[in-house]
Amino acid sequence: MTDQDVVENWIINSIDANNGYGLFNLLKRLHETFPFRTEWDYQKVERFIIKHDRNYRTDLYQKISIKDSLSGKLQFRNPIVENRENDTKGYSRENESQDLQIANYNGLKDAKQKVAFLLMKHFNNESTDYYSSGSTVTLRYWKELSDRLGIRTPRKTSKHNLVKLIFDECQIDPPFDAEMHISSGSTVKKDAFIHLCDHLGVSLPLDLVDEINEYEDIQIALNSVNPITSAKMETIGDIVDGFVSGSIYVPEFQRNFRWPIKKQRGLIDSILLGIPLPSILLIKSDDDAWWLVDGRQRITTLRRFIKPKDLQSTNTFHLGILNGENARYSTKQFNGLENAVQERILNTKIPVTYIEGLSQHRSAIYELFRRYNTGGSNLNGAEIRHAVFHENAQHKQLFKLAGEDVDSSEFSETTKQVRKLIRISLTNLTGFKAYDRVCRFFGYRYSPKGLTTANAIFKFFEDHENSSPETAEKLAIQFINSAKFSDELFGEQYRFNRLKEDGTKGGFGAWPYTIQMIGSDYLLHNYPDQLDNIKRLRNQIITLWKEFYMKEVFNVRQNSTTLWNSQISWCRLLKKLIDETGNNKSEFEQVLEELQELDELSRPGFIDLLKDKIYFEKLIEEAKFQGWVK
Repeated sequence: MTDQDVVENWIINSIDANNGYGLFNLLKRLHETFPFRTEWDYQKVERFIIKHDRNYRTDLYQKISIKDSLSGKLQFRNPIVENRENDTKGYSRENESQDLQIANYNGLKDAKQKVAFLLMKHFNNESTDYYSSGSTVTLRYWKELSDRLGIRTPRKTSKHNLVKLIFDECQIDPPFDAEMHISSGSTVKKDAFIHLCDHLGVSLPLDLVDEINEYEDIQIALNSVNPITSAKMETIGDIVDGFVSGSIYVPEFQRNFRWPIKKQRGLIDSILLGIPLPSILLIKSDDDAWWLVDGRQRITTLRRFIKPKDLQSTNTFHLGILNGENARYSTKQFNGLENAVQERILNTKIPVTYIEGLSQHRSAIYELFRRYNTGGSNLNGAEIRHAVFHENAQHKQLFKLAGEDVDSSEFSETTKQVRKLIRISLTNLTGFKAYDRVCRFFGYRYSPKGLTTANAIFKFFEDHENSSPETAEKLAIQFINSAKFSDELFGEQYRFNRLKEDGTKGGFGAWPYTIQMIGSDYLLHNYPDQLDNIKRLRNQIITLWKEFYMKEVFNVRQNSTTLWNSQISWCRLLKKLIDETGNNKSEFEQVLEELQELDELSRPGFIDLLKDKIYFEKLIEEAKFQGWVK
């Protein structure tokens, strides 16, 4: 029996033993069982199955087609596992574990609890007694985990302390970080469980693992700069006056005002009760004014109450219904309060930290924004970047392109087109999401390989600090062209979408978006005169993409290494496809080949369609020589 026969028999027997398993899944198992038979790609397996069904009247294709009700739940039964124990038993155990993980969490629904369950299952404990309503994982869970890890714990302790103890004793990387691993109320975040799983080698299905928080990893060295800092107690009256006069300012790039009216009233109520206010942070800018980094919500609230632009309800507020000793101030505005009460508010002091010497250190300002915006209305990475680079010409161009500078009713046709292409609705105006996707492309397109997403984007803007408006516009056009070409190649179904295990589309994915955009830009840059020919390969490119996705992206944990490598691999596959299909020929040569295949009646009309091409005169000469036209 030849090697070919062995593989074919394996395919037939595998389908018979694994009805509904899915062709993509079968292909993965084939490559694991026969690692050197790389010629068996998706198309070859599919052709073999269809041919076998036709010749022998079998229904293999129908059997292997995945069933929605079984998606991700079937354990693979390898028909030759007993004869290939060394090669396949390790896989079978791993695959069985993965299948059980996906299929059975003992009724748990919350993603964090599922990760916690898999972590404890690593120690052969599948009890669900550790999980309560919502996403809570009880203190008893952490005591049990400590015991399984051989860590002595104090009799009286908290979840916070136990998590820190486990991280310290096990020397887990990254080390314990209260901000990263613990939320308000001492709730343990999902990241803590994921980092423990990574440390202990517990495999997690990708649907339980969020993409990397790409804006907490920017590498900043604040100790590399020497800022001048000072701290003072300033009165509310002086701070508001500075805010109104412009000596303390919030540039136009900053967040829109977000505090609800209840929280604004609560701030004034706290001042009247004598509760101390948190500090604010000011950085001295190039023009000697003070840039309000932390405390904008509080200061804006004070300004709206004490010195509003006018008395319209959109620019000021009254105190609503207050309780206790402040009840007498209910429904009053500032100018309706007694003079003594007004003075008490204006003379209330706020701790203020002043920082000078950072105006030229973008990375340090970025880090300060990240550290100090930790309240209920955090700035995300795109908003911080908008803050740090608000004067950068390149930033302004991309921000405008994404439509983040105007209301949706004022979007240009170009912005509407861009948002549609990158799958951002016209009504999604939160968190600068469209701008973030645009920046992601440029970070990976122009920054050195190996940087994280945050650092790559930051590096791109640093390198383009002095870009002219003309250069910025050219780069914006580059983005538009790449997005359009991605659409032409992948269409609505596959453009920037994740793929499910059966090869059908899921929702938007940052990883496929990045890879496809970089690949499209690569083709536009390297094959500018062959784009029409490349479009004709659309079906082959989509097939290649699906195979690539299942191998390089599906259920692969994203990190900076895998994301950079997958982009490079995808571009290499595109180059190989184009070279192998002969599309290194010029468009003119391709047109001649097509004309050769057309009948006499069709040729004149086809030639007439090409009259705008730069090679049209040359084409007419060749057509006359061949006798296609008179």
